Amino acid sequence: MTKRITRRQFLQMTGLTGTAVAVSGCTINLQRHETLEPYVVPPEEALPGENVWYASTCRQCPAGCGIIVRVSNGRARKIEGNPQHPLNKGKLCARGQAGLQLLYNPDRLRNAVRNEARGAPVAATDPFATGGGFKATALPWDDVLNQVAERVKAAKPGGVAFLSTVASDSLAAIVGPFLQALGSPAPVFYDVQGAYGGRGTLARLTGQFFGTEPSLPFFDLAQSDVVFSFGANLTETWLSPVAYGRAYGEMRGGALGKRGYLVQVEPRMSATAAVADEWIPAAPGTEGLIALAIGKIMVEKGLGAAKNSPYAGLFSGVDVANVASLSGVSEERLVKLAEVFGSFARPTAIPGAAVAGQTNSPAAMTAILALNALAGHANDQASAFHLTPPAADPMFTMAPNSSFADVQALIEAMKAGKVDVLFVYGNPRYELPVASGFSEALRNVGFVVSFSSEVDETVLNANLVLPDHTYLESWGFQVVSPAGDRPTLSGQQPVVTPLYDTRATTDVFLALATRLGGAVKQALPWLNTVEFMKAAMAKLIRKSAPYETKNADTVWGGWRQHGGYWPPIAERLAPKPAPALPALLSVPMPEFAGGPEYP
Repeated sequence: MTKRITRRQFLQMTGLTGTAVAVSGCTINLQRHETLEPYVVPPEEALPGENVWYASTCRQCPAGCGIIVRVSNGRARKIEGNPQHPLNKGKLCARGQAGLQLLYNPDRLRNAVRNEARGAPVAATDPFATGGGFKATALPWDDVLNQVAERVKAAKPGGVAFLSTVASDSLAAIVGPFLQALGSPAPVFYDVQGAYGGRGTLARLTGQFFGTEPSLPFFDLAQSDVVFSFGANLTETWLSPVAYGRAYGEMRGGALGKRGYLVQVEPRMSATAAVADEWIPAAPGTEGLIALAIGKIMVEKGLGAAKNSPYAGLFSGVDVANVASLSGVSEERLVKLAEVFGSFARPTAIPGAAVAGQTNSPAAMTAILALNALAGHANDQASAFHLTPPAADPMFTMAPNSSFADVQALIEAMKAGKVDVLFVYGNPRYELPVASGFSEALRNVGFVVSFSSEVDETVLNANLVLPDHTYLESWGFQVVSPAGDRPTLSGQQPVVTPLYDTRATTDVFLALATRLGGAVKQALPWLNTVEFMKAAMAKLIRKSAPYETKNADTVWGGWRQHGGYWPPIAERLAPKPAPALPALLSVPMPEFAGGPEYP
């Protein structure tokens, strides 16, 4: 709605602008009148013109870094890293710094809407079209929730599904019981960025090799003498960019003669390879074979911990000459690499995204993990290789890392007409490949609900759009994984009042649970997200933390003030020796599917 400006108001603003220019040499943005108006009802903890800092969690990627946000006169002005947070320790990447752009995005949807264009005819030759465009009709929230509840009630048994890209663990803690109470399949959380980085594969294989639950390891570069990175983009966006970037800086910042040594093994010259001491350009998919060859040479030469290692037999079947032929890395260089890796006290081998993306990734990543075991990292508290510690309470579980096979199973169910109601968090129509058939399968779903905060490709084929708050306007928590040296639960709280008539997705599901009643209400008894969060934080009573935890009130206050929960003292979890070892390790050559131009 356009705001009319009187002559008096215009003169007042003109005078204010002139004064500001004279004093600071800057101009004032007059496009938004809110910049000149303070709160109508200011919060108790804020004074006019005074900055207030709120601790929260960055949600620009799955890492879960702690942030503090400077708020002045009700507007978030700046995001910085939380210096008390054990993961990022005050550091923050460019994406985290840009979180305000998400909050103040002018294209955000400002209320719940119905898409009147859903189901319009489309051209049969257009592989991207799914039913038409976007024509919004604003709806009151109560009407929307009642409509969704009726659709869920009318769905066939098992006919409600949930598909998400990057979502907070607190949302997963609510959606999972919601679908379970309905008798529907488990929600699918498929993060394309995490999949490219090998997040799920690495956690699963680490658990299998060391006999634990699936757990992402943390490779502490700061404690490493030499690092062999097999396609892990440590200085880019791999797994936890800020934590690895900070640790890399500490590794490189050692005194003269003690500077950490980095070897990057991958086919292309990445940004990480460009700053490495050595770049080993290997044939794609042969990284695991190179790890086996390095282990074999270490055993033969008795280098480092390999001479007495119980893992030595795993490498006995390796043909170093054959590995050199297949990988393009000469035998001489393989011997030199083995001598470098075996001559340091704390060597670390890291399987990265370049390995996880190949068809032989399970065997290749296992071989690289075994190289760490050969170097003596198993059961060594002082090593640079340790696992993510267990959560402080089972309520704080991580969102599952669904595989692409889980996504394909959901798509097949959609194609077969088994899904009556589909909840979508994120934009899978943009992120998933066209060959997956998601766009076509979406046409067979009678009722699609999107929680996107703007009009994206998936919204164009949604019946209802229930825009979520941004992470700077909502409550939540994130189980940090990989967590570094201690179990860390990052806390998320609203730093500003929601700008528009949006609603947290967690509040939507709790409101639906109230309307559905029965088993769903029993599974989710909380009226809103704040009640849910307080119940979750009560699990931390009398646990060791940087603040008082004697009762629920002190936990709730300390958790918001510090930005989460973590023990004040490091609790490294070293991997235990593997409970059962295979006779030999072997890595097959990768398979490539392509036409004549790309064999």
